[in-house]
Amino acid sequence: MKPSRLLTFGLVILLLLPALPALGSQQGQESPLLTLLRFVPDTPNNREMVSFGDVAAWDSSWGVPQIDTVDELNALKRDPKAYWMLIMGKQTAPPNNLGIQYLLQGDMRPYYGFDFFNVDRFISAGLPPDIITVVEHHLDAAQIGAALTASGYTAQALDGAAKLYSLLGDYEIPPLSDSTIPQVGKLGALNRIALIDQQIIISRATADVTAALDAQSGTGTSLADDPAYAAAVQALDDPSLSDTGDLVGVMMIGGEQVLQLGTLPEGQAPGGTLPPYTLLVFATRHTPGASYLTLAVVFPAGADVKAAVETLANRLTNYVSLVTRQPLTDRWTFDRSSGVEASGLPVALVTMRVDDPPIAPEGERANTRVLSWADMVYRRDVGFLAIAPPAQ
Repeated sequence: MKPSRLLTFGLVILLLLPALPALGSQQGQESPLLTLLRFVPDTPNNREMVSFGDVAAWDSSWGVPQIDTVDELNALKRDPKAYWMLIMGKQTAPPNNLGIQYLLQGDMRPYYGFDFFNVDRFISAGLPPDIITVVEHHLDAAQIGAALTASGYTAQALDGAAKLYSLLGDYEIPPLSDSTIPQVGKLGALNRIALIDQQIIISRATADVTAALDAQSGTGTSLADDPAYAAAVQALDDPSLSDTGDLVGVMMIGGEQVLQLGTLPEGQAPGGTLPPYTLLVFATRHTPGASYLTLAVVFPAGADVKAAVETLANRLTNYVSLVTRQPLTDRWTFDRSSGVEASGLPVALVTMRVDDPPIAPEGERANTRVLSWADMVYRRDVGFLAIAPPAQ
């Protein structure tokens, strides 16, 4: 798999625990991340990249009111408008098929019955062409269905309460001469749309949508059933992170991408030894005053997670960007680290703090300089992940 496929998808005081605590089962209501992860079929393609974003939680944590139209966006005051336009997308990392890049054109909702303004949270998995996106929204599903039918989609009842809306064939790209389809749908990314309760499932092919429904119902296997992904979700709910605010964005990288991100040219690997891992998770939380970027690394059973935590904490604290060749000490600071056991697997947690930008003087542009995981992952600026070279 070519590395470019990933690009298409923005002195340490260690707080190590003396022993490796085991996290109990989740208490109370299931996390939105786990709920949506149940829709993601356990396939090699989906393991490559999973992106979760909670737009409603992001709005609340940044003090931005929920907006429904471009006019409402433009009516916001300088800072909340700039935060929404320039920070929200980097921290939640929405997929292209939700049309945020075309939002100002305003042509998605009339055609599809919804647009990004209606999204509360989402999960997207896989690499092109088989990308599955599941959205939780706050609209009337019947109105979405009516808009899709009016735009030429055919409706088909599926098992349970789901209804599938189809346009063109699987993976088919509409003719360039068809000016009726919005830009977001020009490459066929919304050929299949299923509606179930307050959720929308989007893909290019019928099989991907039905596989997502099977995974969620238990007929098929989801990534939520995989021990590494279950461990990651559980670790992100560790009580040690309870004061870092709402979980607004998560990027999970597995499969071949893990091997690529853990490999650096000879001589570029930072200090310390890091054993091989099975899953990388880049999580973003926000509370008024700061964003918290947590790196969760899932290791095979038996790995020395305490040593791994120490290595990762030192590497992140002293990281020099592979892209700019500059240290990131003015962009983030070490906040906390720990090693936990979740779903029987060791997980390293290291959290970096990114302070909210200071308010710019009146009359100047809003200050939106906030380092995000998207800035680093999409540019492969992740030298802190270098694993130990194989034994000779």
